[in-house]
Amino acid sequence: MNNSLYKIIYNDYKKREADFISNCDALVSLTHNGKKEMLKWKSYKQQPLSVIPCSADFELFSLTSNKQKTAAREKLNLKEDDFVISYLGSIGTWYMVDEMMAFFSLLKAKIPTAKFLFITNGEHGKIKQVAQTHGINANDLVLTSAPRKEVPSVTKASDVSISFIKPCYSKISSSPTKLGELLAMGIPVICNSGVGDVKEIVEQTQSGICIDDFEKSTMTNAAMNLFEVVKNVNHQLIRDKAKEIYDLENARNKYIHLYKTVLKD
Repeated sequence: MNNSLYKIIYNDYKKREADFISNCDALVSLTHNGKKEMLKWKSYKQQPLSVIPCSADFELFSLTSNKQKTAAREKLNLKEDDFVISYLGSIGTWYMVDEMMAFFSLLKAKIPTAKFLFITNGEHGKIKQVAQTHGINANDLVLTSAPRKEVPSVTKASDVSISFIKPCYSKISSSPTKLGELLAMGIPVICNSGVGDVKEIVEQTQSGICIDDFEKSTMTNAAMNLFEVVKNVNHQLIRDKAKEIYDLENARNKYIHLYKTVLKD
């Protein structure tokens, strides 16, 4: 697109955005970091500003039992002693498949039994191509898909789940639903900061590792420590603390309170 035209369109939408914010009765941010940013905007006029993250279904995404983990691995032809790192969800513009493969390669050097499980509904060919560029053996990849109701029964094969997302300005307000779903199942994670409240949530739930950059030294250190971190996590604690953040009922109550506040005024 022509840069001049793009600038005109961008400025027009930013003006509309400012008008919407100035004239609204209340605002919702998916993240606390997003709220901090919005409070700096000139268009913000001190309206009620609530933080309500994307929620997870804690009934569907139940705590992983040993029996469920074993059943999931049998279904995927994974061994009991495999160290399974999974990726859940679509891959695309924001998801850093190349960096995740680089990390897996480092992890494989540390843990020879490591397997990379992708639970995604498409682009399996692209995943294989990226793996090949990192010298990853096809036998160490497990590529599958599942309808939503079956996602937990497959994901529960995991020892840990990974999600590297491009950190950029727009991602300050991002609340990845998959994080809530994984933590609801008590599955520890490795992810990156610069995306919404992800770093704070991982620390609060004591659920794994959050790296601040993708330098080889940083990822090597994370790969070296991951096995011990995963071995020592408290899965029930992860779920309990995650429920305080992601539970659907909490989100419902927050929205009801916000609507009542607006209607009362």
